[in-house]
Amino acid sequence: MADDKILFGTPKPFPLKGPVAGETYEARTSGTAYVSKYDTARYPTQEELVIAIRTNASRIIESGLSDWTVEEAVKVDSKTKITAMLTEGFAPLGIKASFILNNVQLTQESEVKYKKTHGDTFGAFSGWLSDRLEGQPKLEDLVPETHGPVVSIYSSYSSSGMSIGSEESGSETVTWQPDGTLLIESVDRGRGVEIREKNIGGAEAARKLREYIASSRVAEMAQVKTIPSPYTMTDYSSSSHIRFTFDDSSVGGASNVERSLDCGSFWEVQRQTVSRIRELIKECVDTGKCIGHTKSTYNQRAPFGGFMGMGMGMGMGIGTDPVAAPASGAPEPASPEPAPKTTLPDSPDKWICSCCGAENLGKFCSECGTPKPKKKEIQCECGYVSSGKFCPNCGKRLEPKQAEQDAGTYTLNDHSGGKGSPANNQGLKIVATQYGFRLVTEEEAAAIEEKKKNEKPAGWTCEKCGAELQTGDNCEKCGEKIKKVILFSFSSYASTNPPRYEGGAVYEFSDTMLIYETYYNNDTKYRFISAQVIEPAYEIIKKYGIDKWKDHVDNLCGMMGGRESVGYRDGDDFVGSSTDHMGSAVQSACSALRALFNNAVI
Repeated sequence: MADDKILFGTPKPFPLKGPVAGETYEARTSGTAYVSKYDTARYPTQEELVIAIRTNASRIIESGLSDWTVEEAVKVDSKTKITAMLTEGFAPLGIKASFILNNVQLTQESEVKYKKTHGDTFGAFSGWLSDRLEGQPKLEDLVPETHGPVVSIYSSYSSSGMSIGSEESGSETVTWQPDGTLLIESVDRGRGVEIREKNIGGAEAARKLREYIASSRVAEMAQVKTIPSPYTMTDYSSSSHIRFTFDDSSVGGASNVERSLDCGSFWEVQRQTVSRIRELIKECVDTGKCIGHTKSTYNQRAPFGGFMGMGMGMGMGIGTDPVAAPASGAPEPASPEPAPKTTLPDSPDKWICSCCGAENLGKFCSECGTPKPKKKEIQCECGYVSSGKFCPNCGKRLEPKQAEQDAGTYTLNDHSGGKGSPANNQGLKIVATQYGFRLVTEEEAAAIEEKKKNEKPAGWTCEKCGAELQTGDNCEKCGEKIKKVILFSFSSYASTNPPRYEGGAVYEFSDTMLIYETYYNNDTKYRFISAQVIEPAYEIIKKYGIDKWKDHVDNLCGMMGGRESVGYRDGDDFVGSSTDHMGSAVQSACSALRALFNNAVI
């Protein structure tokens, strides 16, 4: 098989030396191998080739960089050396391939450690350690908010590496008691073990935490739209969320006012603040007393579907058994009972995942990673944001408004002057498009903005009252269910940090026009396209064999760092396949459909 494209990465961080003797840091990287020739006797199937690439790439990188320092590894020039190292390392294994490597990045813990010890001092890596996007918001420029004391904090996290069973998740609820102490309840699940704890934090530590939150202005931080990192990791997925509840009755407001932060934001002020809050919560636990601790095992025989625990899509081809064993020291469960679902306290933000049935409070399901169903939120004149018809803070009726599409354009700083790195080329911009952030020239950025201005809104027409441009499931005017017939879809999940969900769908509208829906995480857009794309779209489905999806349902292949899928209407049924079963064929079909629909006009 010529020119096979195989993604690889380092799910387990590899060590790098620091500038001072004895210092050790950890880093990750990822990349793409383009295999032009290989020994078919040693690797008779594509799955075995994928396993060989991914397993040995990690080994070659870790051993090859064992004597490298952090400064050497993050240099742009080092990518060429590392790819040459990979090419040379795979030759004795009967694999001839060329490699493209992404940035070498320190883990978050090592990044903080390096910055504290050495400051922000070297080359291209300086673009990762601090505020590096021009135009980042200043805390003092945000609209001031007045709140009463914080009464509770809820946080959750979810992460997953390449191998089956590597997913971890957890949550923590911190509640202030009438006597000034803290009740801290936590749940951590991973490697077949679930640990639940209850702790009481002392009044002094609780006061210290409450005072820091009041002075840190976390409520104002919630006004800032999430700023994604321009650097992505495709072999590791993580998400984190934190929500604060204030009692504003003492300042003339409601008794429960919430402000939430997405901790995947590339905003240094927020990251430092949340990190300090977590340190103070830990201090409350360490100086308090434990009133409950349970440890139990659960069966990790999870299905291959889902998002966070991607199964095959997250790189099952590491050579692991599909049935992952519990962590070392944890006994095998006597019976394959399903993992218990965490019961969360009642909250307006609580939702039940339609995929696995888990209760959640964050933006993504803590069990399987499915994104929270999107609700239309409206900001009242008093500043409170709600998805209901009336403001829960002041009682004013909330009239729907056209959502503002604030993509944001940022110019990258030039720090090291090194050639070959986009972050070091002045004039390049990071622009938010319907498929995420990418680097473009100033001319291209201007063209993108001009195209956005000229795009006309699209939507369905209600069959009952005739209201136009309806994009929800029900008509906003009369409540009638909107009839939607889907023809094609494509989707992509990438285990970046934070995870990235993107894709599109084409729906029937009229004999000459279709509705094209695109989404990137929670940002969804609609536009009309010509119905002439239907025939070439079906040709793409046939060209890449997606119409033969039934022949591949028993295949297990997948791709590292995510999952892609393609669907199409076949008579009354909507069918298709994913990279879990048809690998590169689905990738190619997904790219071809995306290009066809993106370029379609009326």
